[in-house]
Amino acid sequence: CHSILYNTMCTGKCSKFIAIALYPLSFVSVLCNIMLFFPDWTAKYAEDDSEDTPRLTDEVKYMGGLIGGGIFVLIPAIHIHLTGKQGCCGNRCGMFLSIGFAAIGVAGALYSLGVAASGLAKGPVCKNPFGIWGRPFLN
Repeated sequence: CHSILYNTMCTGKCSKFIAIALYPLSFVSVLCNIMLFFPDWTAKYAEDDSEDTPRLTDEVKYMGGLIGGGIFVLIPAIHIHLTGKQGCCGNRCGMFLSIGFAAIGVAGALYSLGVAASGLAKGPVCKNPFGIWGRPFLN
């Protein structure tokens, strides 16, 4: 780390910043998925859900927030954070692996985005004025 060019290209500090920013985003994603799975903070809708009587959307059951935005983003965040602790390019293999883990994080984010977009396009499951449960915005 003696040349000026080499010092300006250091990724250790940047990777710590990125990883620390991913922790709360991952937590919010998981929390939002849990809130969707348990409306009113009760398990009533999840317990009553079945093929004949839908109470939760399929998109909630795909767990895009828990799997995609949570686990698939949290694992790369932990790896990137630990790699950044070793200082300026101290672990070249770890920095190289960060590229693969970043790809996993991007795949998880895309999965979460796809599930959320599908849920927004199809709309919620709710009870109509006649007492029938369904997705009124689906058609």
